[in-house]
Amino acid sequence: MVLAPAGRWNAATLAALVLAALAVPARAQFLPTFKCTGNPDVSWTEQIAGCTDAIGSGHFSGIDLAKAFNDRGVAYFNTRDFDRAIADYDRSISLAPGVAVPYNSRGVAYAAKGDFARALADYNQALKLAPHYTYALNNRGFLYALHKNYDRAITDYDAAIEVNPSYVTAYINRGDVYAAKDDHAHAISDYTQAIRLDPKNVKAYDYRGLQYAMTGQQDFALADYDTAIGLNSQNPDLYTGRGDVYRNKGDRDHALADFAKAIALDPKHWLAYDLEGRVYQSEGEFDSALVTYNAAIAINPNDSLAYDGRGVAYKAKGEFDRAVADLTRAVELDPTDAGAYSNRAGIYQGYGKFDLAIADYSKAIDIIPTDAEAYVFRAAAYKAKGDLDGALADYDKAIALDPQYADAYRLRGALYQDRGDLARATADYDQEERVGLHSLLAPKAKK
Repeated sequence: MVLAPAGRWNAATLAALVLAALAVPARAQFLPTFKCTGNPDVSWTEQIAGCTDAIGSGHFSGIDLAKAFNDRGVAYFNTRDFDRAIADYDRSISLAPGVAVPYNSRGVAYAAKGDFARALADYNQALKLAPHYTYALNNRGFLYALHKNYDRAITDYDAAIEVNPSYVTAYINRGDVYAAKDDHAHAISDYTQAIRLDPKNVKAYDYRGLQYAMTGQQDFALADYDTAIGLNSQNPDLYTGRGDVYRNKGDRDHALADFAKAIALDPKHWLAYDLEGRVYQSEGEFDSALVTYNAAIAINPNDSLAYDGRGVAYKAKGEFDRAVADLTRAVELDPTDAGAYSNRAGIYQGYGKFDLAIADYSKAIDIIPTDAEAYVFRAAAYKAKGDLDGALADYDKAIALDPQYADAYRLRGALYQDRGDLARATADYDQEERVGLHSLLAPKAKK
């Protein structure tokens, strides 16, 4: 979950937050006659005009007038006029300082502007006035999640769900937090509950499909994306998600067809181009991959994965300077891209720049300390540099992480042989054969 920049929240982000109209006091029951409801039953532009008429009519005062300002604020918010929305919520609060709703509403508007401190203060005040106010609990939880304070976010979502066990949005948002924590089982459970409560909730199918895909349950993922597309066939993100599942299953034709559909629906859908490039790259069609990576980068110059992919394609074509430039840009945009560091390290190693290669492999290992392959690659760089002790330590670590890593035994055996330790070399070669035979006989995992 990434922090959205101020003033540029997309529709999905805003949908995770909840606004509410004030409860209708006696006189305010006449507000709908002005087309001022605070709900999407009337277009937002009509509501702005209608609430303005109601406010200026002189018929409303006190909490009734507070509701009119709050509801116009909701309308302004939904037309992304956040400053006018906040001004109306200010007026609503001044008229009804003991009511929680406008504090929650103003908190959402502050969050949309990126003023998270004020948003949190407003959510806290709303909950001080109404401790079981589910919308404020949801919204504060979302704010905590944006700041990666996942445990506090979950606490708020738990509280909201305890008050209202049918609160679909809270289940989805809590599922998102579990997903961010790599707790896939709980994420799937929350999305499943959201689907039970709302069987036509496209977002829940989409997100559960992604979690299934991330846990290797590709057929379940495919079923969820099929359902989501059946409910909303015009959402390009769903075709991109399903296409990526097909890609993981090795179904090139269906993957490319889904990416093409996503691009047809949204020609600026950079992720579809990016993933399309990965299909071509996996097939060794590097020129086609470069075309699609170029398209992704032209649309989104901050797409670190496209630079990574294009760098790998250039590397495969032997265009090493271009590859280094792209892989360097990838890690500038995403310093946690371990693959980009490893690929750049391989090029440095080929150039004989062993210190640079070792530094990059070390960064990759810092990011993913359990990557046995990275230790083997770094060991090769240490060996090429003449640091046999460093190489041996890395082979030892790789084998400790993955005792079935046949190549690690073979390479360590070669190192022992170079050092004249024939007994250990022979033991490693023998173990390589045993591990290799075991991998050939082991049952293949189902996709």
